[in-house]
Amino acid sequence: RDKFLEACSTFYDAWYGKFENEQWLHQLLENKGSQAEIDEAQSYVDQSNKALPKLKTKCIKAALKIFDKLDQDKMDTLEDKLVKGAIIAQAGAEELAKFSAEGRENEKLVKRLFGDAELMRDMLRFGGPMKYKYGNAMKIYAECVDNMGNIDKKLEKINKKIALACALELAAPTREFDSAVEIDAVARYKHFEEAHRNGELDPAFPHFSVWEMRQIINCDAPNDQMKWVRDMVTNYVPHIT
Repeated sequence: RDKFLEACSTFYDAWYGKFENEQWLHQLLENKGSQAEIDEAQSYVDQSNKALPKLKTKCIKAALKIFDKLDQDKMDTLEDKLVKGAIIAQAGAEELAKFSAEGRENEKLVKRLFGDAELMRDMLRFGGPMKYKYGNAMKIYAECVDNMGNIDKKLEKINKKIALACALELAAPTREFDSAVEIDAVARYKHFEEAHRNGELDPAFPHFSVWEMRQIINCDAPNDQMKWVRDMVTNYVPHIT
């Protein structure tokens, strides 16, 4: 462990030294510094470029000696605990407790979240909910996926991505334009789910990651206006659809 930490520290110091020197070299070139200073700075950069791969290899070798001793089954269990800990750290234990205390259904939602390691990982991997409102995100997600009904497995997978995108992006109140009207996250999910099912969206849409979908569903226009724009584009300039 100590050798691993030492190797990482050495690598970081060398990398940061190279970074600072590159900044200095850039300033010298911009300000037309002396040739001797430029040569010295360039020499240090060249030496760093040669040394860093070797230092990185030492870090990897030191890490492998640690990981080789770890039990894979224990690692899986540990990962579940780590993602749960990350969510509690982001959301705040007090906020989660407050959300759970608001009602039995909320308590069930928190337990459901903490009982689903894959969902916890996905929430973290795709940026977490806005303002870390994990309780609200879980409430939105559950309402969306629990009312899907019996649908094709392929469509179910895409709908779950849309649901997660809406849950994460709209977990905190988001308003239409500059008005006081809040966007209904579940209605926004239904809007995009129906638009995708009807072939109104770009063919690439189902292949987007949840993070990319978040950047689409977070439009502050009302749902009916978004549909109007899609219909208008299809009617007047179909060649770009």
